[in-house]
Amino acid sequence: MPKVEWFWPTPARFDVAGITTQGYHDRVTIPMVFHGQMPETVRGVLTLSTCSNVCLLTDYSFSVTPSAADAQFAHDFAQAMGQVPVVSGLTDSTQGGLSPGKPWLSTPCVPEAG
Repeated sequence: MPKVEWFWPTPARFDVAGITTQGYHDRVTIPMVFHGQMPETVRGVLTLSTCSNVCLLTDYSFSVTPSAADAQFAHDFAQAMGQVPVVSGLTDSTQGGLSPGKPWLSTPCVPEAG
């Protein structure tokens, strides 16, 4: 079985029954990268919380037969990866606090190496 990297897109903020929450609404694309020998068919169960008035864990079975990537796949994958938060390269550290009744936040920028 190959090693699989999952890339979770940034969730949206929305209200459910008067409570503000974060998650995915209607549709989400979760990019995955497989490392190693690919099986003929990739099968599994993805368990996610599904919410309307209450939140319930829901199992989503999937089965995918991998095929050669074409230009449309490359475009769709790039679009999906564009929704994934950047892990590093934007800030070195973040600090925050409250000074005489006013909140403050400091995030010094760090230029990308290269």
